[in-house]
Amino acid sequence: IEILWKENIQHLKRRRNHFISDEIFAGSMPILITIEPKSTAILRIEIAENRKSESWKNHWVEIEKNYFYTLGLVSDRGKGLC
Repeated sequence: IEILWKENIQHLKRRRNHFISDEIFAGSMPILITIEPKSTAILRIEIAENRKSESWKNHWVEIEKNYFYTLGLVSDRGKGLC
């Protein structure tokens, strides 16, 4: 079983995905959320202090720790990523 698990992890490490990321708000606090569009699985959701680019970078780094990597970024040109 452990060998199969290691093989699956190696496969995931090489996998590239499309993500959809956006923020929603609870009062004035932004909630950063990233989903995988085909399955609509939530890859990460977190309350953040702000929605500046550094907050988003940290958000995506945490996703990569779980072996999910993005093919690129599409922005709606909102204030947070500009």
